[in-house]
Amino acid sequence: MRFVYFGTSQFAADFLKLLCDKNIIPELVVSTPDVHSGRGLKLQSSPVKSCAAEKEIPCITPQDLSDPRCTKKIQDLGADLFVVVSYGKLIPHKMLSSAGKFPLGVHPSLLPRLRGAAPIQWSLINGEAVTGVTVFVIDEKIDSGPILVQEKLVIHKDDDYFSLCRRLVALGVECIVGALRLLSSEKYELIEQDKAQSTYSRKLKKSDGKINWRKRAKDIVNLIRGTKEWPGAYTFHKGKPIKIIQAVEAQSCECPPSPGIITVKEGMLYVRAGDIAVAVLRLKPAGKKEMPAESFLNGYRVKTGDRFE
Repeated sequence: MRFVYFGTSQFAADFLKLLCDKNIIPELVVSTPDVHSGRGLKLQSSPVKSCAAEKEIPCITPQDLSDPRCTKKIQDLGADLFVVVSYGKLIPHKMLSSAGKFPLGVHPSLLPRLRGAAPIQWSLINGEAVTGVTVFVIDEKIDSGPILVQEKLVIHKDDDYFSLCRRLVALGVECIVGALRLLSSEKYELIEQDKAQSTYSRKLKKSDGKINWRKRAKDIVNLIRGTKEWPGAYTFHKGKPIKIIQAVEAQSCECPPSPGIITVKEGMLYVRAGDIAVAVLRLKPAGKKEMPAESFLNGYRVKTGDRFE
């Protein structure tokens, strides 16, 4: 089937790359315009646009999808399908209706759970045991159309945002391949979403990464896992910010009862949470490279009784 691919994020770029590796190549890629980024505010292309260039696939980056020139360019292709993966913008109804069979969305959650912008992050932050991928028909509302294909994926205890993304990309490509097979055979069923079961995964804010040491150790570790890409889980030591990169629950460590108090024991860094301790394995002080906890203890002269604020 001939299709147009809409996407922007790194997740969508990894998805497109794996599709191409399977020789499933879109006629056209649609991504968002270049943006000024970094210290020099240089124009940077989206990961999907860069992937399209690498694979030599035509790509357009319209500022406004309602622009008649953009609509005509896409309609003139006569594509059978749209495949939309983490595009980041609502697609106008007029354009959606120009897809031959369906405009298909690929969402990394078990819809109707975790509709919205950050399902992977919130599945980890919430401590979910299972997530998955849903291929659904896009309508004018967010992630609410009928489901064509849905597959579950168990979240591993050591998964973080990046590892879970990789596994969901691989599963998502399997799902879209299955969806294309069903559509080609005309033997498919569309299942309406149960609105009563819907939850929402809002876009993360910088403040979402701030660690509250009064919370359970499990919740703090989940926050670290889920915010690893951005904004990062952070705390403060002597007034200076520190990102906690990796940590685990520490069931057996004896720590003072006050949340945030540090215990140094046999080269390990423990921090009291609201119930038990968190063992910090890797962290990144402001302006420094990521380092193991032992290097931080030695270089910053951290001692038992110090506090993470």
